[in-house]
Amino acid sequence: MRVLVLSSTFPSSTQPTRGVFVRERIRRLGKRCEVVVVAPVPWFPLNRWIRRERATVPAVEHQEGLTVYHPRFFSLPRYGKFMDGAFYYLSLLAFTRRLRRTFPFEIIDAHFAFPDGLAATLLAKTFSCPVVVTLRGTIVRLSGYPLHRPQLRWVLRQADRVTAVSESLAEVAVGLGLPRDRVRVIPNGVDTRKFMPMDRTQARRLAGLPEDRKILLTVAGIYEGKGQHTVVEILPALREKYPDLLYVMVGNSRPGEQYRRRLTETIWRLGLNDHVLVAGPQPHADLVRWFSAADVSVLATQS
Repeated sequence: MRVLVLSSTFPSSTQPTRGVFVRERIRRLGKRCEVVVVAPVPWFPLNRWIRRERATVPAVEHQEGLTVYHPRFFSLPRYGKFMDGAFYYLSLLAFTRRLRRTFPFEIIDAHFAFPDGLAATLLAKTFSCPVVVTLRGTIVRLSGYPLHRPQLRWVLRQADRVTAVSESLAEVAVGLGLPRDRVRVIPNGVDTRKFMPMDRTQARRLAGLPEDRKILLTVAGIYEGKGQHTVVEILPALREKYPDLLYVMVGNSRPGEQYRRRLTETIWRLGLNDHVLVAGPQPHADLVRWFSAADVSVLATQS
């Protein structure tokens, strides 16, 4: 079977840690099927100031046996984001027609219900092929937006198959009107050849972390939805019981957002400079040492 994968959240040479979880799943799908990945990059005339990192993404890459295309799709910033699905489809229509001449895909596999799912469903209708849509955490937030909700409802009803990575996300789909028996839950997996517990002292040495402190760890993109600020705000109270506490954040900031600056200001205001470490993005294969080094792993995500 020839599968066209559509996902705007996917690693690239300029953002190697973005959407690694999607690539890990698709890399394994590629062992069973012929797969081509289309990972579009949002574009706007002022991109060089709004999305500096994404502007340099190459048109095509080869990643771990996968061919990955990065065409641009027109995307209005901020309040125009509800139009992303429609612009995504229109921007990719000609590109997909050309691609199909050399790769006659039989099914479209879309990751995230919006904007990928909407564009994929429209493309599937255009090319008369089935479409599978995977639901991930963003649908929780988007389903509450009045301009997104009807689009999500339409995608779920039109898709040939809907999968969700958790039971709670399946319930969100049910809340949007999809019968429960039309959603299949397939949780994200863990590669236990890469991720297994290792000695904490050794892990801390490899990660360059102190061996004598209590360590809280968050591994996630550094933006408001992941909630690092909520952890920072309770650190003063936690320090009363654990004076040697260290909060470590592993992850990358989103281009053009001011969240990282506000987070830094909060850390300074609360006098937590010696109790917070922003380690930045780390290679996927190295995350095992960071998880093993921590006393507690924390994820304060909103969805």
